[in-house]
Amino acid sequence: MMDRRVKKSRAAIYQAFLTLLNQKSYESLTVQEIIDLADVGRSTFYAHFETKEALLEEMCQDLFQHTFVERYQASELFDATAHIFYHFRKNQDKIATLLLSKNIYFILTFLFNFIKLNFPIDKWKIIYYYCLIKKLALYLIKC
Repeated sequence: MMDRRVKKSRAAIYQAFLTLLNQKSYESLTVQEIIDLADVGRSTFYAHFETKEALLEEMCQDLFQHTFVERYQASELFDATAHIFYHFRKNQDKIATLLLSKNIYFILTFLFNFIKLNFPIDKWKIIYYYCLIKKLALYLIKC
């Protein structure tokens, strides 16, 4: 079980990170800006995360890990897709922030590779999911 102070620090860092991603691109964001907005010390940040990339990775794991844990059969593709969209809708504020943060790592690497590694599908279905992710991003932009 996590200590309350640890939870509070991590929540502040997460919120600061999301807030800053709404204001500027991921690439231009600095750890100093995150810790200033979170009102935590540099040593506190680094006690939890090695880099801003580690923060992003953990946030993505928190948001998406349970969504892609089960391996789906080809016959369950519709159900899997529906579950993914439900999860995206439920967490749309965080996911929209990540998708719209001009973060190439997140969109192309994390989501695409996570789907590719967790679904036993052929290359055409991988392309389908890649297109689905792009369509989702466009949908979230319009909302």
